[in-house]
Amino acid sequence: MKRFLVCMAVIAGLAFMCSCEEKKYGHLPVYGSISLDPADPQVGDSVTATVEILKQGEYIYRADYKWTLDGKTFEQTGVLDPLEKDIQFGFRATAGTHTIGCRAVKLYFSRTSDAGQLYGNASAKDRTFTVSSK
Repeated sequence: MKRFLVCMAVIAGLAFMCSCEEKKYGHLPVYGSISLDPADPQVGDSVTATVEILKQGEYIYRADYKWTLDGKTFEQTGVLDPLEKDIQFGFRATAGTHTIGCRAVKLYFSRTSDAGQLYGNASAKDRTFTVSSK
């Protein structure tokens, strides 16, 4: 009987310790605006667009991004360590008014949410800019 009570106490203690573990889930990042470098591009300039990250996501190990420039899609897939690097896209400036956007179409998490999601998506705010002739 004594052995049975000791076993039950050990099992109850293990169950208590397991139930106290902190749950860790992946969270989507929050993106802000898109900046351009150079800030005021001229025709022919090589431009780098960078997404502002307002809040880092958690437990993301890979990301697939889709950039749009005037309705044309450019995809970047399999970006590793998306929290360690800026999200950037390069293009050559042409004259006129343009709209650029960025969307993380898949963010792969190492830990799932309560809903069991393995991946999610997030978008930066689109940006409209004008390129003037040199």
